[in-house]
Amino acid sequence: MDEAIISWFEHTKPNGDVLGISGDNYFNLVEPSSSTFTTADYPHIDCQHMPYEDGMFDLVILNQVLEHVPRPWLCVNEVHRVLRAGGHIVVGAPAFYQEHLWPHDYWRFMPDSMSILLADFNKIIVQGQSGTGDMMKHMINNPSDRRSTHFFELARASNEKLWPCMVWAIAVK
Repeated sequence: MDEAIISWFEHTKPNGDVLGISGDNYFNLVEPSSSTFTTADYPHIDCQHMPYEDGMFDLVILNQVLEHVPRPWLCVNEVHRVLRAGGHIVVGAPAFYQEHLWPHDYWRFMPDSMSILLADFNKIIVQGQSGTGDMMKHMINNPSDRRSTHFFELARASNEKLWPCMVWAIAVK
């Protein structure tokens, strides 16, 4: 996931008003001198009913949040609402992943789900998945490991289409 998203950031060089839902993932890839950054920490900020004006942001980064939201489609609708015309969403979510309460863990997403969640956007620029059989085995055998060096090495390994661990997409409004 990271390489494709990083490549998009490097080629697109997005800037402007940026909202990072639950963290500053990828903020370092946005041009800081021509951008403002807002972080909305879920669940303290309900991303199903965000307290922001319509068309307020140029870029919304929604990475590893949707699985924790009771109605993730409402969250994506809210992102669409707060994005300006021509704004982008960068979204990533687990397909197969250990349970990790924050405070709850409701959903998993298969590769085809991104096109449904992002149906109201003008265009999905790029989407994909990452994962391997070895990563799946590791997660089954080591259910509490989500941060080790070995885990991240497996996550960066080449993709095996039959074993999606993460799905992601970038779309434009």
